[in-house]
Parts: sequence; structure tokens; C-alpha cells
Amino acid sequence: MATGGPTPAITMTAKALLLALAALCAGLQWQGLRGHLNHQSHHRLAAEAGAGRLESADSGLVAALLAAPAGAAAVFDPHLHRSGAVLHLYAADLIAAAKGLNPLLPASDPEAAAARKAALRQLEAALARQPLDGDLWLRLAVMGRALGLPERLLETYLERSRLSAPYEGWILRRRGALQFNNNL
Repeated sequence: MATGGPTPAITMTAKALLLALAALCAGLQWQGLRGHLNHQSHHRLAAEAGAGRLESADSGLVAALLAAPAGAAAVFDPHLHRSGAVLHLYAADLIAAAKGLNPLLPASDPEAAAARKAALRQLEAALARQPLDGDLWLRLAVMGRALGLPERLLETYLERSRLSAPYEGWILRRRGALQFNNNL
């Protein structure tokens, strides 16, 4: 006569499934943690570059970091995309500085133009993953200005920066300076 409770076979199956699910989750978390730790140099240099660092000696390091494969972490880590975009901006600024170009104005130099276009693509990719990052929208506007994109598009980027980060002072000051210098 059955009492209506689970049979020992079902209980063992449920426990095995739970154990397998826990192992899968732990494996995914481990991959994410390992990827994050492997990219600390990206994040650190990107933070310094984003704060205004401009050291010509960094050219080789930036090139090496950008050439290194991102691996599976690129799929799961939006911060890696942000760091990559900022490092591409830094690479473009280093090229402009080495050639005596204004990093905010269009340039006819093919190397500088290629680096700026690569930075623009990386910014767009990062914003696809973090569309509410007002700083990235502002950086996209700055890079768009350096590439000579239409003012209407720059205004759109600045508006998105305003909408996503209306009161962050460090972004607000830079956005105001760009608008003043660009007469937008």
C-alpha cells in the first residue's frame, strides 16, 4: 500500500539533478571569475586612461592588451567591453599625441583615422551592452567629433548621455565643455 510520498528512486534522481545543476552553476561562476581576474590589467589601465592618463610609453602595452584574445569572458563581462572601448580610445589618443594631432578634431592621417574608427566601433559595441552608461555616450560624442560626424548625430549622443547620467558631476563638466567648444 502506497503512502503517497516520493519513492527513494525519485528522491535520488532529484538529488542527482540538483547536484548536477549546482556543479554547472559553480563551473560557470568559476569561468566568469577567472576571466575577470585575467583582465584586471585591462580594467586598471582603462580606468587610468579614462581619468586622463596619456603616457607614450603605454603604446606597446595598449597594443598587446587589445591584441590579446578576450575569450569566453567577453560574452559575460560587460565591463570588459567598456574597458576595451576606453583602451581603443586611449590608443587613438596616443597615436594623435605622437603625431602632434588634436585628439578632438578630425585629422587626415590614415593611422589616426583608423584608430578612431576602431574606437568608435568598440564604443558602439560597449553601448550595446550598457546602453545607460552616460560616460560612454559622451565618449562616443567626443570620438564622433574627432571623426567629423554630423552635428545632428553628436547632439543625439550628447542627449543620450544627458538622459542616462543627468547629475553625475564628472560627466556633466566634460559634457558641458564639449558642448561649449562644439557650439552644440
